[in-house]
Amino acid sequence: VNSDILDLLNGFIGIRPHTGTGSKYLDLKVRYTNENADNYYYNSNFDNSIKAINIYSSYAYDSLYIIYNAFTQLTKTEFSGNANSLLSKSNYSSLILDYILQNSFDGASGSVSFDSKTGNRENFRYEVVNFISDLSSFNSVGYIAKVDKEMKETPDYHIYFTKDIIWTTGTTQLPSIWYFSFIVSLA
Repeated sequence: VNSDILDLLNGFIGIRPHTGTGSKYLDLKVRYTNENADNYYYNSNFDNSIKAINIYSSYAYDSLYIIYNAFTQLTKTEFSGNANSLLSKSNYSSLILDYILQNSFDGASGSVSFDSKTGNRENFRYEVVNFISDLSSFNSVGYIAKVDKEMKETPDYHIYFTKDIIWTTGTTQLPSIWYFSFIVSLA
């Protein structure tokens, strides 16, 4: 990418799904690197010499993990190890879904559990990222997490910053309102 474009992006902030940081994520990353040493997936990073797994890989891994685990556990407990017996049931997909909704685990993307009423994932987090042109990368500077409120129908989301943001001015000082408004109106 042209360095002038990178300079224009310097200091911008954005949001992306949390990529995972725990031991399961690191295990996935190591396994991916070892098994695909000559066949990496290039991420959306601006520097193609940096090879990494895609940010959605941990979610795909966790999805396959819980489906496999549900299928395996149901086959063992309900059908005496006979997978064909499970698949012959007309409601096998609802049995698997029920298992998924009732179980939780620590996965590559973080803590995984689902709302039993809606099926939506609970504890889903977003990262706040800051683009630094000198590094040609997005740096995680915080996260957005759901904070449940018992008296409200909808949960609140809070932003937690873990590092200083390098703004478009090149400093950690928050730009003045007119400057911020000007930049936003250009977008």
